[in-house]
Amino acid sequence: MRLSFLTFLFFGCLATSANAELILDPERCQSEAKKVGDLISASNVCASDADCVMGFFGCPWGCGSVINRSKREEIEAAVAQYNSQGCGVCKYRCQARELPPRPGCRNNRCVDLSRGQGRHK
Repeated sequence: MRLSFLTFLFFGCLATSANAELILDPERCQSEAKKVGDLISASNVCASDADCVMGFFGCPWGCGSVINRSKREEIEAAVAQYNSQGCGVCKYRCQARELPPRPGCRNNRCVDLSRGQGRHK
C-alpha cells in the first residue's frame, strides 16, 4: 500500500512538472490565443437573427462574443485545447452588464444589439 502511494506521488510530481513547462512558454500561448481569437472573429457571419448566439469563452477573448451558432462547438474545442496547454490564466474579470446581451444579425454579421451595434440607418 505504501509503495503504491509513493509511486503515485512520484508520477504525480512528474506530470506536474511536465504541465509546468507548458505554462512557461508565453510566446506559444500568445500565438495560440491569436489563433482562437481569429477563429472567433471569423465566426460571426449570418443570414438571420436566429443564426447568432452569445459565446462566453473567457480570457483572453473578452467578456462575450456574438458568433454564428454553427461555430460554437468548434470554438469551444479550440478554447479547451488552449486551456489544456496551461495557457488559460485570466488577468481580468468581466463586470456585470446593465443590459443582457441580445445577439442579432445586421449586414450579414452577428452583433450584440443591446450595445447599439448594427442599428439600421
